[in-house]
Amino acid sequence: MKKYICLAMSFVIAFLLCGCVGLVIKEDKEFEKIRIENSLYINDYFQFSMKIPEGWTVLDKYISNKLMEWGAGQAGITPSHDFGSLLMVIEKPLGTKIDFNSSIIITWDDLRSNPDVKNGSHCLEELKTSLLNDPSTTIVEDIHPQYIDSREFGVLATAVKIKDETINQIYHTIMINGYAICFLISYKNPDQKQKLMNMIQSINFTYNGLTEV
Repeated sequence: MKKYICLAMSFVIAFLLCGCVGLVIKEDKEFEKIRIENSLYINDYFQFSMKIPEGWTVLDKYISNKLMEWGAGQAGITPSHDFGSLLMVIEKPLGTKIDFNSSIIITWDDLRSNPDVKNGSHCLEELKTSLLNDPSTTIVEDIHPQYIDSREFGVLATAVKIKDETINQIYHTIMINGYAICFLISYKNPDQKQKLMNMIQSINFTYNGLTEV
């Protein structure tokens, strides 16, 4: 997984904390189109679904692209056509005055040119190396496998210091069709974590008879 993923994600969280504004919008990939039916996010290309809790806010692609572009800019990197977001969901609407707006962000990273990356845990190794060199981030739980709907994910738990705030983050990553698909949850308290983990546990690869390729 590319080094700048954690940097961009950190700045996305900073955006949600302080309400900053983004830059240029990139052209959407076909598989980035958001499809939600009966509170179920469905991605036909990667063939998975995930339940979205009632009352949570799904950010449209215009806003989510601004977040990703802004995060890349703040990290001093050039936005890439090989990396992007599939979905961003936050617990409360943008602008709500709360201590921290918990979120889940699903990203894609095109690793088809790197066949040595076999699974989600392999994807997270490079990310872990970058995080170990980042004084604002602490590894809370090292990379380990976890099965969701009988599929193996690589999981890494961290705590990141942003603007005097300590934010907990857990990466759940899986390889699908040569792409690393990462489900990144961000939270501050156990209640927020439980709600987000319920979403993670709802990930399904067999909706409408479809299975992971």
